[in-house]
Amino acid sequence: ACIPGFVCQGNNRCNQALDCSVSGCTPCSYGCNAGICLPAPVPDVVKWKVTPLLLRKGEKATATWEVRNAASCRVTSTVNDLWTTLIGTQLSSPINSQTIFKLHCLALSGSGVADVTRTATVNIIPEFKEQ
Repeated sequence: ACIPGFVCQGNNRCNQALDCSVSGCTPCSYGCNAGICLPAPVPDVVKWKVTPLLLRKGEKATATWEVRNAASCRVTSTVNDLWTTLIGTQLSSPINSQTIFKLHCLALSGSGVADVTRTATVNIIPEFKEQ
C-alpha cells in the first residue's frame, strides 16, 4: 500500500492512490521534488557595468550586462538609449550631463519574485575656464 498524495515522476507531478496507482499527471516546467512543482528560478544579474562613470562632455559610455532566468530585459538611459536583450554590450549616445542608466528585467512567470532593477550614474568632468 502507498500513502495517497502527490508524487513526482520525472518532471511531472502526479496523484498517487492508496493502491499505488498514479494518475492525473501534470508537467512541471522547472522540475518536480517531493510531489511539488518547483518554482521558476529568480532572475540573476550576472553582470551589470557602465564605464566610464566619469567622462568629458560629449563622450560616450559603454553599458555591459548579462541576466539569466529573466523573461525579458530593457536597458534605458536618460540620453534616450534603449536596448532589449538579456545579454549585451552597447555604446551610449553622446553624454552632455549627468546620465542614469537603468537595467530592468521581468521575472519568469511563477518565480514568485519581483522584477529586478539596477542603475548606474555617469557624471561629467567639470570644465574649468580661466576668467
